[in-house]
Amino acid sequence: MAPVTVVQPCGNRVEAASRRIGPDGRTGAAAGGCYGRAMRIRALGGLELEGSTFTRPKPLLLLTYLALEGPKARRDVAELFWPRSGGRLKTLTVTLGRLRSGALGCVASDGRKVWAEVDTDVAQLLAALDREDLQAALELYRGPFAEGFHIDEGAVELEEWVVGTRERVAATLQRHMVACAAKDVVDGRLNEARRMAEQAVRLPGAPPSEVSDLTDLHTTLLAVGSVDAAAVAADCEDLGLGLAGSRTEAIERLRTATSGVRQVGRSVDDARHQRTGQRIRFVASADGARIAFATLGDGPPLVKAANWMTNIDHDLSSPVWRHWLDALARDHTLVYYDERGSGLSDRDVPLSLEAFVADLEAIVDELGLERFDLFGMSQGAAVSIAYAARHPERVRRLALMGAYIEPHSEDAARVMVDIIRTGWGRDNPAFRQVFTSLFMPEASPEQMVWFNDLQRVSATPEQAAALATAILRLDARAYLPHLRVPTLVFHARRDAVVPFDVARRLVAEVDQARLVPLESNNHVLLEHESAWQRFLDEVRSFWSSAEDAADRSGTRLTGTREDRRR
Repeated sequence: MAPVTVVQPCGNRVEAASRRIGPDGRTGAAAGGCYGRAMRIRALGGLELEGSTFTRPKPLLLLTYLALEGPKARRDVAELFWPRSGGRLKTLTVTLGRLRSGALGCVASDGRKVWAEVDTDVAQLLAALDREDLQAALELYRGPFAEGFHIDEGAVELEEWVVGTRERVAATLQRHMVACAAKDVVDGRLNEARRMAEQAVRLPGAPPSEVSDLTDLHTTLLAVGSVDAAAVAADCEDLGLGLAGSRTEAIERLRTATSGVRQVGRSVDDARHQRTGQRIRFVASADGARIAFATLGDGPPLVKAANWMTNIDHDLSSPVWRHWLDALARDHTLVYYDERGSGLSDRDVPLSLEAFVADLEAIVDELGLERFDLFGMSQGAAVSIAYAARHPERVRRLALMGAYIEPHSEDAARVMVDIIRTGWGRDNPAFRQVFTSLFMPEASPEQMVWFNDLQRVSATPEQAAALATAILRLDARAYLPHLRVPTLVFHARRDAVVPFDVARRLVAEVDQARLVPLESNNHVLLEHESAWQRFLDEVRSFWSSAEDAADRSGTRLTGTREDRRR
């Protein structure tokens, strides 16, 4: 049976919209423009600019986009909103002029970029959830994001942004509603729990629940005796998910899931740590980008460089990543993180090998790690190679899996990016088949569904395309001759993402490297395949080598800088 995961009520993170940084570096109401005036965009349940008589729908959507996404290049904004117009930049200029007049200066431009400095009900709702004020969030949610707005034919990327924002806001609110209902069940307030759970099921604009949320939703509905439990049960059974069989069992599951995490004032991070052993924190990288990282397990430190398609707030529930995290944390304190541009890390940031390495450096420095094992898979291998070549005194041993070390061809990269822009995050079997046939051709139906869900929670289509472009250009070959640490290289013989010959060339360039071929078709190894056990046996033997026992025994994670100051 699937475990129950109870999210602390109203305790999720605030999306970038609610911590928007203005061009002058200030945030929130201090960021200038019309902040502090009686003006706000109401985008939930329609589009309206409070405090103004301005009512043109498309300019209002443009204002909303700029308020939520921050400074954007004028050309990119024009292509997003008027993709079929030959005079799109001129149209943008005219529209901005109308907004400056009707929105009292809330929109600004420096000639290259354009931005808006006005509050939104979307940011206020997410901020209310962050401070655990569900009632305030519910009052703000008048309906789906940009409800009723007609998107011009051909504006595919704009439609993706609107739909993606609509689904993310509604799903975040729905998840907190279910969590509050579950807490009410445990506290014996069954009538309140039933009302909240049924309201969550019927929340306008909420997308089909992700796999990670379906069992929680069914368990809560069953515990309160709701007739809606049967419909959710059917969805769970279609996916082969284990369910509570009775109301009594459902209540007991909720009690077990929430035990030990209900103390007054307990933070969301503490609750998550009690439930999973995972702690999520943030660190500023060299360029100021906020990188989300987590720790799991106990023992000598093992750092896993970030790879594509992760969200550390979801990965412990994912059949794609769960077995990786559990295995890597079995004998170590595992440190892992969302790469810039995805997951909980800042999204709209520069992407390059240099930036990726700087993120890893920031996390290692934040934790005060003097010496540790390093693991990199896929493009995380390129980052790991660069880091280990620069900091050989810190990396005890290096393990790589399915390593990117050289750029893909321009044609291959273009095809991949075009596919992402077309189908990313959509419930499209054809798109899923393309990606799963590359990354996990032997995936189960549940893993395929999760792979699609991972797209939704890891990045928007625009961000995923930008990440793919950067990743497919990564080139770590110049670092290989300078790698001076023991290195174990794993590679699936029939990997369709990175050919096996890449691993051969890598090992030939590194003095202390050894290649372990794996009999697999999968770029991301699956738990059920024999190659997974071969990987575990080899990598555990590598990390526990007797010759390094003394070096390893004295190395422990000592906490963040803030922890060490206490």
